Amino acid sequence: MKIIRIFNNSVVLVQDEKNEEKMVLGKGVGFNAKVNDLLDPDRVEKVFVLETSSKKQEFEQAMQFASAEYVEVTRKIIAQAESDLDVTFNDSVFIGLLDHISYALQRFSQNDSLKNALIWEIKKFYKKEFQAALTSLDIIEKEEHVRLGEDEAGFIAMHFVNGQQNGVEEKTPLIDVEVIQDILNIIKFHFKMEIDETTVNFSRFIIHMRYLLQRIHHVHETRNAMENELFEQVCKKYTDTYHCVKKICLYLENKLNVTITDEEILYLMLHINRLTLREKSLAE
Repeated sequence: MKIIRIFNNSVVLVQDEKNEEKMVLGKGVGFNAKVNDLLDPDRVEKVFVLETSSKKQEFEQAMQFASAEYVEVTRKIIAQAESDLDVTFNDSVFIGLLDHISYALQRFSQNDSLKNALIWEIKKFYKKEFQAALTSLDIIEKEEHVRLGEDEAGFIAMHFVNGQQNGVEEKTPLIDVEVIQDILNIIKFHFKMEIDETTVNFSRFIIHMRYLLQRIHHVHETRNAMENELFEQVCKKYTDTYHCVKKICLYLENKLNVTITDEEILYLMLHINRLTLREKSLAE
């Protein structure tokens, strides 16, 4: 690959054998390099494919306003988070995270903190990503001698969630946090009970809701109807739970403009019944 532009010591724009442009990230990848030099493959840590002109423009704008130090911090944060979460983020996470970290550090220098209104929901629904984000704060403190607060960890955690979405609109996970909290409130009010959020059943329910919302957002995916007989049997067996789920379906239709299939209703009923079973038995 041939270097066609050097942004800083950590980021260069290259052209491969097929004349396709790619952004390459790596410690020292641009150090002592010149335009038209061949890229040293040993220094390459991440390659971003610039599939569209808008994607290239996003990268170039981000590089224009980001210092080499912030690029290096972002690179370390992403590498550590991918290791901690055992994932590979999509290409968009780097630009979004770099922009956020640059802005957060700028605000810190001006003594201007930004409150995260969804911090408690993020900590509850995205525990692994939030823990990885706390490690990110450690990296920032080590590199920049600045300790950002938990609100910033919440924002960073959502970048990690977005980075696993495979192209789903970036605002989707934030919407999901609000939606899941609303659904939990519907369940609490319907059954007139509090829910123990430390149980395995609660964790399973949250995971199921995240997968359900991902399927809803991927509207192009086929969502098959299920056998009516099985569905009707479960509805009769768990009548109260079925009425609760119907409230949730109405909420989702109004909030996200989607129709929930019988299969999804069934799984919601089973998870909600399991979630509320312990609390029901304790109340009796």
